[in-house]
Amino acid sequence: MSIHDEITYWCNGPKPHLFRITPRLGGSSKRFLYGSREINQLITGPWEDEDHEIRCGKLWEDFDRFVEERLIVVSLEPYTKPKETYLARLDPGRDEVWEIRSRAPKPGIRVFGRFADTDHLILLNWEYREPLGGPGSEEFNIEIRKCKAEWRKLFPTYDAHTGDKVHEYVKRKAVPVGDIER
Repeated sequence: MSIHDEITYWCNGPKPHLFRITPRLGGSSKRFLYGSREINQLITGPWEDEDHEIRCGKLWEDFDRFVEERLIVVSLEPYTKPKETYLARLDPGRDEVWEIRSRAPKPGIRVFGRFADTDHLILLNWEYREPLGGPGSEEFNIEIRKCKAEWRKLFPTYDAHTGDKVHEYVKRKAVPVGDIER
């Protein structure tokens, strides 16, 4: 059994634990994004109020950037990245925990996940950006540990996908932070 078989099981079992995130307006996915129940509820509701619904709708639009294979800026470096960075690996890199950075509108949201394979990202937990403090803070470390724990519950015999270059994670239309002109 492969990790892809495990993903299929968790998506299609009698009580799904993962949900495939597809473009909001339909169409086909070029990359594969899966969310835990927590992430699925965040983008599909119910929401506490209209402002929260609007914010979560913008988050789903950010997810569309990934699944529709639009151009994204990706950072392997957790501490020095420009504002336009969409996807960043967190410290320590060996943990292979990544964040999607949904910056607008405020409040910003960070969604944490791990790659199962190239172009296959599993999103497991999230937090508003403000309470997280700076990179490497205890609050970020809590979310990293949460992400790893959720991964182990779903995939106890599989490690997260690893790589040394951005294109080993996201094959096409991914600009490494080092390639951005400032």
